[in-house]
Amino acid sequence: MSADVAGFLKRIPGWSGAAYEPLGGGTMNRSWRVTDGDRRAVLKLDAGPREKPYNSRAEEADAQREAQAAGLAAEVLWHSEQGILTEWLDGESLSRRDLTQPPMLDSIAAALRCLHALPALGHVYDPRAWGAHYAERLRLLNAPPGADVDAALELLRETRLPGPAVPCHNDPVAGNLVARRPPGSEAVTVIGFIDWEYAGNNSALFDLAGLIAEHELNPEQRRRLTSAYFGPNTVPDADIDSAIAVYRALVLLWEATRAATTGSAAP
Repeated sequence: MSADVAGFLKRIPGWSGAAYEPLGGGTMNRSWRVTDGDRRAVLKLDAGPREKPYNSRAEEADAQREAQAAGLAAEVLWHSEQGILTEWLDGESLSRRDLTQPPMLDSIAAALRCLHALPALGHVYDPRAWGAHYAERLRLLNAPPGADVDAALELLRETRLPGPAVPCHNDPVAGNLVARRPPGSEAVTVIGFIDWEYAGNNSALFDLAGLIAEHELNPEQRRRLTSAYFGPNTVPDADIDSAIAVYRALVLLWEATRAATTGSAAP
């Protein structure tokens, strides 16, 4: 893979010969920190073709450019069907502990409101399509059926999240949120998001649900986040609960697929 990285960098004007080091990555791509003098960037290369429901790299780049124009993401420097190079977003990725702080929840809510107010993207994030994708993957892997998997698939087929579809990150977990402490200030402010692979039009509740469910926010923290996001407007708890259920169903299916993939590769 190192030769591939060097080869890709040669194709990008101004980055040929840059140094790089692995950052790790997911099942569909690997990532590297790229350095050239005082310039820093992140290069992601795909392990294979990206097919629906995954975003193409062009769709990811479009979403990130819209967010970057609003000050919510790093600049996209280059992309192709096989990868993407973006500027390094200076700051610190958040942790689960950061999300226990009320001011941080306020800052996250403000960043999400800004994101969700951007013009609609040209592509969507459809939880039902992802459910069908995971179901097909499990079938191809000959994974044994399970009541929990069947229940998750049924929930995704039957649930429609309320509200208009707006630009969403769709994976705003703590590690994908970057914050910075202004000089001389005690406040830590969210300045943007990284990893836009799943970005697309969706219910705004899905981004909020991901934060609540992934980091197990307690009722007080949940109220702080949603109150900061909606202000005087109120959203029924049942709608937020529904979005949380959709998020958890997708996580369950992702974990089942990953377990089946690991099992199929085991000796």
